[in-house]
Amino acid sequence: FILLGLTLPEPDGTIDCFFPLIDEGACTRCGNCASTCRFHALFQVEDKLPVLIEPLCKSCELCMRICPEGAISERKELIGEHFSMEVNPSLDLEVGRLIPGSAKTTMVIISLVERLLTKHVAGGEYDYIIIDSAPGAHCDVEHALSETDMVFCVTEPTPLGRHDLGRILELLSFIGKPAKIIVNRFDMVEDDSFMDEYCGKNGVEIVSKIPLSRDVMETYARGTPIVGQAGQLGADHPVIREFANISEVLRE
Repeated sequence: FILLGLTLPEPDGTIDCFFPLIDEGACTRCGNCASTCRFHALFQVEDKLPVLIEPLCKSCELCMRICPEGAISERKELIGEHFSMEVNPSLDLEVGRLIPGSAKTTMVIISLVERLLTKHVAGGEYDYIIIDSAPGAHCDVEHALSETDMVFCVTEPTPLGRHDLGRILELLSFIGKPAKIIVNRFDMVEDDSFMDEYCGKNGVEIVSKIPLSRDVMETYARGTPIVGQAGQLGADHPVIREFANISEVLRE
């Protein structure tokens, strides 16, 4: 929403997160919860009460479900907010924002994806839903991609870009998602053919190569994406032309 020059409206929903609440009187110190938690979010020493390490907790609720004494109940904590806004008659934007101080980014993403599926997919309101993910191949990215039909991987022609592309392609292969590649700032190097070779070797198609352009930086700094400047810069502007090409690939 920042790059679109928008201001968030009032939130229209909250995001709550599960944390285990242990009843000291009911807990027998059996250790089932601590030994079962694969994230090591519950720590127990001998016959002491299990201790929760909140940053490690993934809110899966398994500890509560397997406790033989029913000594673990749910403690909900507000971790984020939902925002909905209309950018223009053909584009709506859904935003999930993490409350400062919370580390539960994954839960915000899961909640936002579920909201999209419930509110939009089930209602058939839109032809396309585009989910903007964080870079990398960590849990947040995996959850963001969980319900997608196609993934556009944006990379750049550098050794680091190629390395990170390899990581996301490995993840996509594991979760069974098809991918297409967009090479950003392809002309920042004299020869980007190594990216063509790498993608060809991995069986993925490069559908767009976006050139380095000062116009992109200037329009984004003004809060106006370059595609909205076609009237001033011309539809034949190399970056605008590439975005139009990406749009055509998306519609296919």
